Amino acid sequence: MTRKDKIRQLASANIRFETQKKEQENLLLTAEVRLQDTLLHVYFIAGVCTLLLVFFIAGWMVMRHRNLRLRWQLEAQEHERADERLRDQESRLHELIAARQDLYERNRSLIRQLSDIQARHRNTCELDSVMESLQSHLLTRKEEEDFRNAFLSVYPSALLHLREACPAVTRSEELFCMLVLLKQSNEELARTLGISVASVSKTRYRIRVKLGLPEGSDTDAEIRHIMAGEDL
Repeated sequence: MTRKDKIRQLASANIRFETQKKEQENLLLTAEVRLQDTLLHVYFIAGVCTLLLVFFIAGWMVMRHRNLRLRWQLEAQEHERADERLRDQESRLHELIAARQDLYERNRSLIRQLSDIQARHRNTCELDSVMESLQSHLLTRKEEEDFRNAFLSVYPSALLHLREACPAVTRSEELFCMLVLLKQSNEELARTLGISVASVSKTRYRIRVKLGLPEGSDTDAEIRHIMAGEDL
């Protein structure tokens, strides 16, 4: 082999080496470019997912806040309606009591007029039976039921507490205690129940004995505490 052939072979080998080296470098560059493209795609997808997640969370929070606000508004409206119903029922209670007291006053006026007539015509006019029929008694059955229904709608557990504290309480004594809870005075109790003020005191004494209250205690205040579910 001549020297020129050796030189050509070395040059050819060197060219092949350089060519292979360049090809490897090109392959590395291509792989690096693909890797960067892949990373860019991953970052892009991750960014889009993050933005979607942020939008979803923001939308969820907005919807939750709106739902909470609507719920608060509904609850506030429900409380307002409940308060309005309670005021209506309380007004109904007072209307029933006022109607009963007005009836009591009208009956008293009629009895006085009849008494005057009987005094002037004692020998010719017998009105005792008529006057007796006009004497005010307790609320009629229907009036009492209406009153109790209205009362229970305002104070649903009051009678339960009273019956627990005093199992022997009568229906008329329950009615008396209901009026006491409404802070009726002795005169108002007498007019509403159609009894005398002295009978009011007697009824209060019977209830105090049944409840086992000590002498000198404020019976009306204790009745209110019991019907409110408070301990003696």
